[in-house]
Amino acid sequence: FFKEDPTQSGVLNIKKDKNETVLIFKPSQEIQKITLNTQTLSFKDFIIEGIWHIWLGFDHLTFLLMLIIPAIMFNNSIKTGLIDILKIVTAFTVAHSITLSLSVFNIINPPERIIEILIAFSIFLTALNNLYPKIKHKNEWLLAFLFGFIHGFGFANALKELDLENVNFAKLVFGFNLGVEIGQVVIVSLILPLLYIIIKKHPFVYRFLSVLGALLALLWMIDRVSGLNFMPI
Repeated sequence: FFKEDPTQSGVLNIKKDKNETVLIFKPSQEIQKITLNTQTLSFKDFIIEGIWHIWLGFDHLTFLLMLIIPAIMFNNSIKTGLIDILKIVTAFTVAHSITLSLSVFNIINPPERIIEILIAFSIFLTALNNLYPKIKHKNEWLLAFLFGFIHGFGFANALKELDLENVNFAKLVFGFNLGVEIGQVVIVSLILPLLYIIIKKHPFVYRFLSVLGALLALLWMIDRVSGLNFMPI
């Protein structure tokens, strides 16, 4: 209608829940674009997000690896090794669930960069403990519990990148946590038999993996402190 009366303007008012967007159309702005995200994340979506986050979180996986290899190295039976690993995974789950919830509900929100640096530091200390044990392998679950609080904030930071508008936060936390645990169980189930065979047959692999984990963690710390972003993972 601008050809008929170029002095007129058209107003489009879009309301979605508590949000409101107003667009003004005039001869100089005949076309305007707006993205409306009408997709609501389901409980299944949060589970999938949790699985992918742990699978693609190489720092979290490295931390988990540093925790479970002592249980393989220093246990003479598969049964006792599995019990130790179960304690580790459970302690890690409990701890990161607490801080994930605190962050998602905006009770405690530490700076994201600090958390990422502390996650790398937790890997470094755990790897160092493998090389120069201060905490015995039977008590590795204490490390998992202590550092699990830090990793929980890291999981929360990943969640905040999603569209969390009008989301049931109890469903979000439970679903994401469930996804993380499923992802952990799958990873551990896949690598545990191979690690057991290799480490028992070639014990030096235990120290090699620990040194590699410490070096990776050190590089992550330097990268995250400096902000250079030179680490590809």
